[in-house]
Amino acid sequence: MSKMTGKIAQSIGDMTNDAKTMEELYTMLHEIAYTLGGMVCHFDKEERSGLIIELTQSMGMGLQLTAKAIGEPSDIEVIVGHKP
Repeated sequence: MSKMTGKIAQSIGDMTNDAKTMEELYTMLHEIAYTLGGMVCHFDKEERSGLIIELTQSMGMGLQLTAKAIGEPSDIEVIVGHKP
């Protein structure tokens, strides 16, 4: 994990620690995702779809690798590939 990733994870962890219920956590995660989606608009139009796909892939990898690290099953498998 890079130094930047650690800072981001810490910030998100601090924010989500305020959630009192799973519903609040769910809402907070959706608001984070919504904000990231909005930030994609700062990229050129031609890059946006690919970036959304890459962000989705990163979330899947995060789930897959974290689940493995804590001994939990993961019901998804992310296979990284690129269009020819």
